[in-house]
Amino acid sequence: MSSLLVAQEQTNVRTIKERFDEFKDERVKVVGFITQYIEDVTKTTDFYFLKDDYGGIIKVRTSRSLPRVGRQYEVVGVVDIDVDTQDIFITEESRMLVPGSDDSGDDGKKTWLERNWPYVVGGLGILFVLLLVIVIAYAQKQKRELTTEIPLTPIPGGEPPVDEGTEAEPEPAEVLEGSTVKLKVPPPGTLKILPGRFVVLEGDDKIKEIRFYKTKGAPETEVTFGRAEGPNYSHIQLKPMSVSAKHAKLIYAGKSFTFINYSKTNPTRVNEQELAENGSVELKNGDKIEMGEMVFEFKLS
Repeated sequence: MSSLLVAQEQTNVRTIKERFDEFKDERVKVVGFITQYIEDVTKTTDFYFLKDDYGGIIKVRTSRSLPRVGRQYEVVGVVDIDVDTQDIFITEESRMLVPGSDDSGDDGKKTWLERNWPYVVGGLGILFVLLLVIVIAYAQKQKRELTTEIPLTPIPGGEPPVDEGTEAEPEPAEVLEGSTVKLKVPPPGTLKILPGRFVVLEGDDKIKEIRFYKTKGAPETEVTFGRAEGPNYSHIQLKPMSVSAKHAKLIYAGKSFTFINYSKTNPTRVNEQELAENGSVELKNGDKIEMGEMVFEFKLS
């Protein structure tokens, strides 16, 4: 493939990933919107994510000032792959703001605080919540210590009292982890397996199927998906950077499955139809679900 030809013609992200062997070390041109970026103060290069008009997302490495999130750019660079994470990325050679996508024309000139103020405000908000939780927990602890515990005593001539405790979830029998998916499996016979499941179509080299379990004491089952870690049997960890920390949730109630999207920036699609933030859809057998670069097929049986 001619590098000059590739640089002159616009290429979509999905084509690059599906035909990576043809595009490796070749120069490509991709047009899309910046969804997020990663600054690394220990290195001379940073990364940002580019989402093209077809919904595909690819990582771009740059040594220049980072572009602005939400703006559309034309990026030219060479295709390569991270040997450790197997992430396909583009090494940026040139970047041009698409006319009309940013009237201010000051891309790359804003200070670090101007470009990252939402994250700063969010971090301060999280810190405030954590401090509030610590104060409340300490106050409750003090209250419990001042309260005299009354032991259970049998009633003369009657039945002994019953201490109704809650049964804890069993410890995981196995932790399954592939290149992008991590989940925990309970011991056989301890939790009910639900009829629905996700078949992994794209995104992992080891885990090909995800089953869901009914947790104890819950009237309905909720399973969350995201890059962050979560509870043992009600969370599926998806590790790619194209997946949000809290990306989506699956609810099983009344023998039906409802899928809800929580992601603001990273794509979530059902049957190639993008879901808005907090948008939901009832899943049918054979539906195709996309979270970032991860692709699943829903099966009822």
